[in-house]
Amino acid sequence: MEKKYLLMTICLFIVQQLFAQAELTRGASVLFNNVKTKLSIGEKNQVFELCKLTLSSDEKGFLIDTYPVSVAVYPADLNKDSKEEVFVILSSGALYGNTGQSFNLFIKSSLAGYKADPNLSGGIPILLSSTYKGFPDIVIGGPGFKFPVYRWNGNQYNLLKTISDAELQKLETTEVETVSKTYQQSLPEN
Repeated sequence: MEKKYLLMTICLFIVQQLFAQAELTRGASVLFNNVKTKLSIGEKNQVFELCKLTLSSDEKGFLIDTYPVSVAVYPADLNKDSKEEVFVILSSGALYGNTGQSFNLFIKSSLAGYKADPNLSGGIPILLSSTYKGFPDIVIGGPGFKFPVYRWNGNQYNLLKTISDAELQKLETTEVETVSKTYQQSLPEN
């Protein structure tokens, strides 16, 4: 019983610290520069920390280890619940080979704030018109002939199946950037 109360106290403290932050870190400020979002200061700081990026020496870009990486942030409301999901797309030929990019999808959890979906990364995220439990299925694209399709299970995305390039060409798809642009345009001006 004592462990339960201790765990609950720790969780409440963490949540309080995340949402009580009054100032954007320099890294979060650069990451979310020119991105229209409803995320709080604490949530932006949290997403930046979860990305494990280092600011470049000029503080205008980012590094992973010692490699420069281009970063793009795409907020969206994938399941129309008024809580933002955030795609962070990382681009670097040195780090990501022929595909040239990787990504994280950050989803808001009720207790811990934002967390990266543990099964999604690597490649190019492509949203499908098919949905399950409100979230679109996601294909991870890139060079090759077979692509994994992930489906939301209510808590995270899990591998559903793999499809061929020919099958992918027949599906209705949307780029993350397009979904995010539409979403950001729907937000009120600050």
